[in-house]
Amino acid sequence: MANRGPAGMNDGALYLDRVAESCRALPESHRVVFLDVVNERGEYALADFVVPRSVDCDPAARELRERYLLARLNNLFVTFGGARLTVFSPREDGDLTRDLERALDRFDFDRPTNDRAGFGSFANYMARINRAAGLPAFTVAWRDIADFVPPDPAEKYRLFRGDRIGERRELLRRAAGELGGKLFVGLDVGGTSIKAAVVVDGRIAALYNLPWHPATFGHVHEMVDPILAISRMMAGAASLYLRDPGHPVFAEMRECGLEENLAAMTGRARRVAEALGAPARPLDGLVCGFPDIVIGGKVVGGEVYKMRGIRRRDPAGYDADFAAIMHLDDALRPLCREGGAVVVMNDGFITSNVVAVEKLFDPAGGLEDKCLLAHTIGTEMGTGVISPVGAEQDIPLEGYNWILDLGCGEEAFLDPDDVRSAANFNTAAPGTVQKIISQSGLIRLAVRNFQKRRPDRLDELLADGLLVWERREGRRLLVVGHEPRDRRGELVRRLAALLRDGDECVGDAYREMGMAMGVLIEAMGELLDGIELSRFVSGGVVAEDGCFAAFRDGLAAAYPDYGVTRIDTETTYSPLLGKLGCRDLGFLTAVGAAYVASRRSLENAAFPHGRTS
Repeated sequence: MANRGPAGMNDGALYLDRVAESCRALPESHRVVFLDVVNERGEYALADFVVPRSVDCDPAARELRERYLLARLNNLFVTFGGARLTVFSPREDGDLTRDLERALDRFDFDRPTNDRAGFGSFANYMARINRAAGLPAFTVAWRDIADFVPPDPAEKYRLFRGDRIGERRELLRRAAGELGGKLFVGLDVGGTSIKAAVVVDGRIAALYNLPWHPATFGHVHEMVDPILAISRMMAGAASLYLRDPGHPVFAEMRECGLEENLAAMTGRARRVAEALGAPARPLDGLVCGFPDIVIGGKVVGGEVYKMRGIRRRDPAGYDADFAAIMHLDDALRPLCREGGAVVVMNDGFITSNVVAVEKLFDPAGGLEDKCLLAHTIGTEMGTGVISPVGAEQDIPLEGYNWILDLGCGEEAFLDPDDVRSAANFNTAAPGTVQKIISQSGLIRLAVRNFQKRRPDRLDELLADGLLVWERREGRRLLVVGHEPRDRRGELVRRLAALLRDGDECVGDAYREMGMAMGVLIEAMGELLDGIELSRFVSGGVVAEDGCFAAFRDGLAAAYPDYGVTRIDTETTYSPLLGKLGCRDLGFLTAVGAAYVASRRSLENAAFPHGRTS
């Protein structure tokens, strides 16, 4: 099976679209259908595909078929979750039935507690989502493919339904235009840093960045306390700005660098409080972009990489610990006035809502009735829905957990913490987006290329401490340096600098990431109806022009019909984000969160007993 991309790329890779294409080309095959009932409304998702017959499979082909079946199930569950699944397959092919059973067994659905590991982590959050919706435990039913009757298309789950577009679009426009006299705080909680912004009277009043590495935390308070502390500090800064917009504390906050830590932040918060000298005025809105599944304002996922240390410390007691994260909105509420907007939302969805606002102000025209996806390419890859009226998450839509590569070679068997490893941090599944289109993916692909073509580059990174060899449990791992601080951000900036100087190892890493984005667009298009074959992207990994250009070139070379647009100063038109310079582009989500808060404030005032969407 041929792979797309320039020579030197895709070593050992076997991308999902090529496997699907080969299966469709078989002279004889078996049809398999997964019918996943997604929610309490009975809406469904459908995966309908073909696989080789068992009689035509040698051992290697059968092993690949089982990996393909597992990938199909994985991608269905991480996109939609599910309340109940019906598997339709030719029951006379006993080996295929057994392969399907083995693939489903990997998710450990029969386990009664949410301390599953591996692929079972998805069953954990499916159970949390279903419990929050009042649904019973997930079930699986088996039927012969001859019994499959296509369900009613009207009941198929859709990311966007075009009802009341005019009314809802007007609410979005008002949210952007009615910032005057209001105090908003936005947080973008990432895996490498927390970015925070204050918007006062429609102006960007304060920006602050706190580097952190939450995956190393062992207790939930280590994650919650900094979020609350930054929120309190920024609320105080909003009131201080009203009185003294030129106070030096604002410049200090904006200029703090990689050496910033919790102790320094505590000192800054104290200086803000002393300068203010009085209780802060309650905020009109506070929005926290959290990198997890957030439905109805509650964090219901809990299986992301950032929670790994807390989850590992006490798997049996994790759900009790996780409650502090789940109800983060309640902890933030005291900072806002009565009727103010307190919103906890998936960070990718905040970004997608920001894009929806920007398209309203785009001189070239808005989205009309189109629906697109936006991806934040940072520590991981977040995914949000861009619709003409804004959107909120009601399914997992965990794009970073999609399995794209069924090959990976030896990289599949390395410890996930090794930068060369293709194994997912959470599930150990090889070939997921997490290790291809992300910070970890960039580092993995660049290091792979250095090893083969420029070992001197690898030596330089080791000499500078950006990469280090460590021995863990008897194994020798190549990891990102962490002395005197976590150095992931520095390593990404070094790779960007090398690309500026013409390094083709880094260029090819970005081009492969772009090509993999094409695989993801095509595969997601099979499951999600009505999604445009183009993407908006943002995030530190593609922030530099040369990095984004190489990423875009990789997509265009393999999938010329697909497009990708970066959210930057050339694609921001609204009064607020139009003031955000190139230097501060990393704060786009935190600043743009003011639009989400403004919209929610308008909804709270107009619809005190329930929002319009």
